[in-house]
Amino acid sequence: MDIAVQIAVFLIMGIVGLDLTRTDFGRLTERPALIVVATIAQWLLLPVVAWAVAWILPLPPHIVAGMVLLAACPAGAISNYYTLIARADVALSVTLTAISAAASVVALPLISAAGFILLLDEAARVKAPILPMAIQLTLNLLIPVLLGMWLRARFPEFVTRHRTATRRLGDVALVTTVAILLFGLGGGVLEDIGATILSAIVFTVVAAGAGLIVGLTLHADRRQLQTLAIEFACRNTAITILIGVVVLDRPELAVFGLVVFLTQIPMVLGGVAMANRMRT
Repeated sequence: MDIAVQIAVFLIMGIVGLDLTRTDFGRLTERPALIVVATIAQWLLLPVVAWAVAWILPLPPHIVAGMVLLAACPAGAISNYYTLIARADVALSVTLTAISAAASVVALPLISAAGFILLLDEAARVKAPILPMAIQLTLNLLIPVLLGMWLRARFPEFVTRHRTATRRLGDVALVTTVAILLFGLGGGVLEDIGATILSAIVFTVVAAGAGLIVGLTLHADRRQLQTLAIEFACRNTAITILIGVVVLDRPELAVFGLVVFLTQIPMVLGGVAMANRMRT
């Protein structure tokens, strides 16, 4: 299962890289305060969101650990799609996603390790090997993203012509990764499913609220506020599965990230439809 997950995640992140260019990172110089503060705030506030949800709701340790892991993950590429259909600031979303993905090689191991220590009792504590996590993130996140960016720069017409096909391939890879996780867990995925869904909904709402607060503090406009709310709430499910299954050997920790991903689809699409209708 480990090798299959690594291959699938490598493919997913490589396809993410095909949608990125140097310009996406170059926007850091155009709006440095907004981008830097929003990036750092994700890793400072989302672990606090995880703590708040765990404090409000009586949750079993593996859900809390899964929430900590998800909070430490970078933003997911799905946030760019949600931002697009919300008619928000797509350029800002892509830049934040790209920078958080690059920085997560260092940030994710440190933040998740600290979160496991602070939020879990000693008996339920998850040991987070920082160096192996950083190596896996380099091999299966940073390298494929850079490879995808290189392919786009080297063969722009080919990449553009086959963009729809590659995105569908990415969807297939994500579905395959989820299927591998569900197969590995068996019936265990249904344990505490009610508490998992409830905590996923609360996490999404509070995380989006944190994004709005950051935006208001920075005097962001309406489109930027929508973007930050989406960006804070939508994390990288594939990376959650990679770390939970391959590095920590605790597949159950990836269940929370999977449930968040699935519950966010109707939540975000419904919220976007309502916002667009009100704006019209």
